[in-house]
Amino acid sequence: MNLTNFFTQFAKHKALSAENQKLKEQLKRTVNNVNSSLAVQNASLLNQINGLNSIPNGILNVQTNSQAFGSMSTTASFQNLMNEFNKIKGMPYKFGGEGNGGIDCSAFTQRMMKAGGVNVPRTANEQFQSTKNCLVCNGFEPNKMRPGDLIFFKNTTSKTPSGLASHVGIYIGNGKMIHSGSSTKGVGVVDLTKGYNNGKWLGVTRPSNNFVMFNNNLLQPVQNLNMLGIQTSQMNFASMKPQQVYNTIKGIAHKLGDPHPEITAAQFCLESGYGKKTSGKFNYFGVKGQGSIVNTHEEIKGKLVSMKQSFKDYNSPIESIKDHINLKMTSRHYAGYSTSTNTDQALSCLKKYATNPLHVEVVKNYIKPFVYDRVC
Repeated sequence: MNLTNFFTQFAKHKALSAENQKLKEQLKRTVNNVNSSLAVQNASLLNQINGLNSIPNGILNVQTNSQAFGSMSTTASFQNLMNEFNKIKGMPYKFGGEGNGGIDCSAFTQRMMKAGGVNVPRTANEQFQSTKNCLVCNGFEPNKMRPGDLIFFKNTTSKTPSGLASHVGIYIGNGKMIHSGSSTKGVGVVDLTKGYNNGKWLGVTRPSNNFVMFNNNLLQPVQNLNMLGIQTSQMNFASMKPQQVYNTIKGIAHKLGDPHPEITAAQFCLESGYGKKTSGKFNYFGVKGQGSIVNTHEEIKGKLVSMKQSFKDYNSPIESIKDHINLKMTSRHYAGYSTSTNTDQALSCLKKYATNPLHVEVVKNYIKPFVYDRVC
């Protein structure tokens, strides 16, 4: 190789090395840019999850499919909740209202949570009692709270006994809560950072989709009981206190579509001794039919008579409760139960339910301590 060719090849090699170095630097810049972009995206995502930094005009705009949104299993679930909120934003508050011209606090949260795929009971205190095992915090702690959490407040008037939930709303992030109440003249957004209901916080809970315990097609009663927190070994309810039994049965009856679950709960407690005795297998209500033969007492023409009676057998407590509700809803002897608008009306339809003429009064007196006014 002559000298001219050597310098020509050397020049080409030098140029190629320079090009390679240029490509290396360009690649390095690209990698740095990608890492920087990912860092920004991750930070943005973290902000969205922890605080939902931007909610323009009350409309949520989040683009992550994370499962971190409190009681909502996906962002889509929470978006559905917010979409439902925007449909009725501005609806006036109405005590006992469920959407026809007005809505109260617990009917609002029930409707919003349902839109997000989570079922909760009807009243504020029922919602708290049913979800307090999922307690997040006792006061305003935004670093612990997540969108979709339920926020409960203590009684604001003398109508509600101390320690019970009288108001409820839903946390949407960024220190804000949606609710139906007097402070927003109905359905609206509350800024919790400005001291809303200071000193009256009862707790923040995070129900999950597992809280959707029952529906009208109960195919797996044992599994559904476990979702409610009742283990198979506790199906006789013997280890539970009377109020726990009452609240549990009331929740089950509500999920089964009973318009007056408080009556079913009281009847369960009274007739089965809080689930500790049955007439027939899993027969907690003394429903007669082909099954177990039991020694019983009947009042006939004012006299108490001992006799053997046949009572239905069931495969599970749920089956017993469901059959009892169906009897009250469909039997002509109890006409009007399903259409009654309050407890007293419904009880008046059950005068033929039992041979005991005081049955209605006994049930009514049992329910009284458990009935609380909803206050917003």
